[in-house]
Amino acid sequence: MKRLLLHTASRRPLTLPVLSVPSCVLEQKISTVVTGCRSVGGRKSSLHSSSQLLGRRSPQQIDKINTSSSVEDAAAAEALRESMIRAPFQRAAGSKTLFPWRSTNEIMGRLIPGSEEFRRNGYLLGGNVISSNPTFDAYATAYLFMGVPLSEMMFFSQWQDDTAENMAWAFSQAMSGILSNAYGQSFETISKERKLGFDSAANPTDTDTATDAEAPSAGLSNDFLEPMVEKKLLSLFHDAQEYGKDQLQVRLEFKPKNAHMVNLFVFPFLSRNLLKIQPEIKDMYTQLLEFMGTNPRDAMPIYNEFVADFGDRGWTENTVIAQVLVPCEEVFWVKDLATGAIIQGVQDSTPRTVNHLVRMEMVVRSRPTEGFFPFEHEQGNWQMTDIDDLLKGNLLI
Repeated sequence: MKRLLLHTASRRPLTLPVLSVPSCVLEQKISTVVTGCRSVGGRKSSLHSSSQLLGRRSPQQIDKINTSSSVEDAAAAEALRESMIRAPFQRAAGSKTLFPWRSTNEIMGRLIPGSEEFRRNGYLLGGNVISSNPTFDAYATAYLFMGVPLSEMMFFSQWQDDTAENMAWAFSQAMSGILSNAYGQSFETISKERKLGFDSAANPTDTDTATDAEAPSAGLSNDFLEPMVEKKLLSLFHDAQEYGKDQLQVRLEFKPKNAHMVNLFVFPFLSRNLLKIQPEIKDMYTQLLEFMGTNPRDAMPIYNEFVADFGDRGWTENTVIAQVLVPCEEVFWVKDLATGAIIQGVQDSTPRTVNHLVRMEMVVRSRPTEGFFPFEHEQGNWQMTDIDDLLKGNLLI
């Protein structure tokens, strides 16, 4: 299989087309993704113009587990459910589910303008900030950090269709890779063109023989997958496999229908790699964002320190964050093997329409230049960092 999963080289139009869509039109698109669902109603300046202090968010609640009433031994299934809820991977996810998956056609509350969750959390960008002008932020991010010509963003609507196609493709490929890696099944068995088909009972893997540093031999290797899926998200599914093996059967099929951009945003001078190299910049950046929301003038000395550090080091990294809403045709259920009870999802062979919120990051490396622009950018690869807030956004900061 070619190494395509979230690489910008092969799928460059991944996030660009929808940047020409005004925010009011975008909100209308989100509201009509599923029929019958709830109604949803220069380079240094992007940080200054788009940061606003945001209050602390509350944990996102995920679907409750459905227990089949047609199984006589439902009490045993309930006991298993209660024991599994105490598993470490569930505490990490903040969810009361046995398998880390949200399967519903309801759009997440924080994406619905006017809702309490939207007021408190907004786009959940990180650093307690919310975009004050999503359309401007999208244009500025695409132009300043992704090298997209303004003419392409403003006058060519075909980019919108290309973005939808590529985002849907990237999501299904990434999830196929995660399940292949975690459950030791071949990627080709799970990934079928634009459709994902997975059954944990199809090829059960005994991970006791594998070391912590390697995935089962039949699945994609960690080295192949980790650049495309953030390690916390990958670990979530590994933990689900470990605590559910020999007890649960997971069935998941989905086919993305299209995709709609929710937001595009950038954190200049910040990346997960920089936070590892210089842990102290986390407090500096947090203070910078706080000042930007209260008194921007006080933020300038900290901002200038980041600029000076960029000049001294000769490079810096910026993180572009994209969130997309992906409607899918989906079949999902989790079965207790001991009792046959369906303890999560709905056992129905007819696909249901489900909405997934996919979060991705791309690191853009910058270097000073002597040309017309004071620096040049090198775009990295897209990496999936969260799905449906399973990791509460898996925030950069």
